[in-house]
Amino acid sequence: KLKYSIAPLLFAALLSGTGCQEEAEVYPAVYMTDAQSNPDKSMTVEEAPAKTSFTVSSSELARQDVHVKIEVQPQLIDAFNRKYGKNYRVPPKLLCDQRDGNRHRSRLQHVVSPWKFTVTSIDGFAEGVTYCVPVSITSVSGGMRVLEPSRTLY
Repeated sequence: KLKYSIAPLLFAALLSGTGCQEEAEVYPAVYMTDAQSNPDKSMTVEEAPAKTSFTVSSSELARQDVHVKIEVQPQLIDAFNRKYGKNYRVPPKLLCDQRDGNRHRSRLQHVVSPWKFTVTSIDGFAEGVTYCVPVSITSVSGGMRVLEPSRTLY
């Protein structure tokens, strides 16, 4: 008998918790494609040069041309380390080459052409140290905003 009297209370509690939720804001946005599921992208470097690439996508087709600027943001590593309990370091500045931080995406495209990132040398890398290079979308034009949780890839 106790089983039947508790069930309606649990059902009412469940309904009350889901009835008044705010809707998420929907807006045209660009984001680091790889950061959608996880903000970090791994790359193992045993010898240089070593290359990787990443893309920026948009949530919808653009109504006009979109310009996206990507930059290395070494100042973000301390906050990332605190948030995720890591001890990553940014590699020596001159050892990484991320050319052409500007990209243009024409109308009727969802993905911007890939950015290439190259570790040009491992001289100065310490054994046993994990390095991390935060790369962020720093500006967007063309009527789109940046989807904040996917602004930066580590």
